[in-house]
Amino acid sequence: MALLIITSIKVTPSTLSFGRVGRTQTPTETLTIKETLGYKSAENIQITKISGNNWINVGSYPSTIPAGGSINVDFTMIESKNPDYNNYTWKYQISSSNAGSAEVTINAYLLLPAKLGDIPNFEVSFLFNKPKGTVSRYRNNVYIKLKNIGDETLNLSSYSLKIIKVPSGGIYFDVSNIPSTITIQGKETKEVKLTVNAPYDTPEGIYNGKILVDAGSAGSDYSEITIKIEWGVEVSISPLKIDFESVEVKKSKSKAVHIQELIGYKSVKVDLSKISGGGWLDISKTSLIVPAGKSTKIDLTLAPRGDAIPGKTYKWKYYVKIQYIGTKIIEVSAKILPIDLTELKNNIQNMRRTPINKKYTEVENIISNSADMLYQSEKRPISTEDWKHVPQVGSGVSLLLNSLNDAEVLIDNGEHNNAFKEIVMASVSSEIIKVHANLISDKEVRKYAVAIQQNTKSLMNTIQTNSAIYFEKEAILKQSENLIESEKAYRNAATLFHLLGNTEKELKYKNKAYRMLIEHDKLVEEANNGRIKAAHLINNIKESEMINILGKSLLLNPFNYDTTIEGYNTAKSMYTNASRQYILAGELLLNKDTEEELKSLENSMRSILIIFYFACVFYAIIFVYSIKRIIIGMMDYWNDINEKDLGNYLGVRGKV
Repeated sequence: MALLIITSIKVTPSTLSFGRVGRTQTPTETLTIKETLGYKSAENIQITKISGNNWINVGSYPSTIPAGGSINVDFTMIESKNPDYNNYTWKYQISSSNAGSAEVTINAYLLLPAKLGDIPNFEVSFLFNKPKGTVSRYRNNVYIKLKNIGDETLNLSSYSLKIIKVPSGGIYFDVSNIPSTITIQGKETKEVKLTVNAPYDTPEGIYNGKILVDAGSAGSDYSEITIKIEWGVEVSISPLKIDFESVEVKKSKSKAVHIQELIGYKSVKVDLSKISGGGWLDISKTSLIVPAGKSTKIDLTLAPRGDAIPGKTYKWKYYVKIQYIGTKIIEVSAKILPIDLTELKNNIQNMRRTPINKKYTEVENIISNSADMLYQSEKRPISTEDWKHVPQVGSGVSLLLNSLNDAEVLIDNGEHNNAFKEIVMASVSSEIIKVHANLISDKEVRKYAVAIQQNTKSLMNTIQTNSAIYFEKEAILKQSENLIESEKAYRNAATLFHLLGNTEKELKYKNKAYRMLIEHDKLVEEANNGRIKAAHLINNIKESEMINILGKSLLLNPFNYDTTIEGYNTAKSMYTNASRQYILAGELLLNKDTEEELKSLENSMRSILIIFYFACVFYAIIFVYSIKRIIIGMMDYWNDINEKDLGNYLGVRGKV
């Protein structure tokens, strides 16, 4: 059996590194090749390049490595190199005809020459956000990044940066801040500040400029700078929170919202839309254009309808969409007050200028407490239920004071009966005040309401008492003059004593009023009967004593004169007596009718007598004429007789 003897080689290190190598440096690295088994020599040693360029020279080496021995081989960089990048790698194979093979990797970092890297393009945005004309120009800085992608130092100057395209619109680049010398180490980047200037009146738009960086042998590149000019918009909305405070139902109240564009470069569109709230709030414009640098306004008008709940605070919100800017919110609030509350307050305040305020101290107390009650009601968060009672108290005060003032004026003018009506109306108002004042739950408001009620009670007692005393006296005075006025005075006195709570006098004067009414009815009945009898008497006379010619009664018979005159005088007396009874009863209209009937009777009697007298004259003329005719006839007759006798006489004598 034959014995096989083998051998093997190994390289150390398996990777060689030249590190950082300059373009002209010639570093050397040594590789050790060892026969590792120690039995026999490694024959025909060869070193062959697998990959990499020709920048490495392999030193001389023996072709045989003794058993267990080793050899060193030098790998040296050549002097002339022109690297395109930094990291280079080479691979070599070490082989033997009888010991196998091994590989070694060689790395080197080749230092590149200084080289200008790519310069990025820039975009510069200008927002003209100062009021137009307050600044002459806007500035913005661009930081140009100059990168040395080589390993050697890159030296530049301010002249290396050149403006090759100037933007339009008056925009210009300021390079005065660029240092005169710019040193950039290998693989480093430096920023150079370039100031872009834009005049305040540059139109909106996109502008372009170009900067060239010339680094000589290290290369050149340019940067395109895009300048965006945008005119700013700033809008002021005042106020954003609107408090209408107190608004009465069915009354309107307006508030103005001022919208102003503050920068002055361009107009802006503003749209408003309601996002919450009821339908009582109207806005004058929901879309508008606000001119650049100008101000406009919109009006918000609140007009609560009848379904609004007094005392409740209502709220609204509006989105305000502003072109170029975004959205803001306008918040609106209002406290709803009962209808005509302002008019009510004014009416009560106006009572200070009335005669009643000068006469009674309670009136000023009522007015002052009413003003305080209404003021506190508006300012304090009183309940909806209280708002049902506060206006009732206020309305009661207004009606009461107006009624009592009218009563005082009427009394001064002697119109006590009309004044009585006003006092009764005031009493109703007093009761309304009393009921609602005690139902108010808010302690502060209730304090003033109760004070109103107390002063009202005192004032009413005084005025009612004075009026009751007057009607007592008036009723007694009128008993002998006018029963209806006396009855009315007793009845008014009874009503007033009822309001004062004096039951005894109330009943007393009710009875007296009743008696006056009975006496009044009796007188009226007698007067009515007298008028009827008088009318019947006249009709009987016309039928029995007069002649009806063409619907008119005439006295033509002298023999009926005395009867007719007596009947007319009797009827006249009846009408006169009825008139007196009506006056005493107080029935002035009936008395007026009676007087007219009496006057008509007198006129009728006068007309009848005139016609009668004419008839009598006519009768006399006829009588005289008849007598005359009779006398003349008798004389003619006697003449004829005498002539006949004379003729007879003369005839006899002739015969003789």
